[in-house]
Amino acid sequence: MDAPATTVSDLDREIAREKRGFTVHALIYWIVVPALWMVWLSTQAQAGIVPWPLFATLGWGFGLMGHFFGMHRKVKQLLAERDDALLAPAPQLEIPLAEAESDDLLARAEALLRRERAG
Repeated sequence: MDAPATTVSDLDREIAREKRGFTVHALIYWIVVPALWMVWLSTQAQAGIVPWPLFATLGWGFGLMGHFFGMHRKVKQLLAERDDALLAPAPQLEIPLAEAESDDLLARAEALLRRERAG
């Protein structure tokens, strides 16, 4: 199992990976299953033999349906995590100043205020 995604871009990549995995699975299904049916139609359909591609179509179709629902559940969970990450408050940066620097900054600010009031 992959490590949990922590940033919004990691979550976006994970969502795209889940959707791409299902899309590839569905594309291969839609290429292979008609090919199986064409093989059966061209070789054994007139002989009255059981349509064996039916088993592959149904079995793989149920697997594809399970993949879709699993992908949908995972993407829904990842989108909720992404929304939480986007709505989380940004961390506040604290820049420690030496006492002399903070006194100097305070003195400058007071001087600027006096100039604005005077001028």
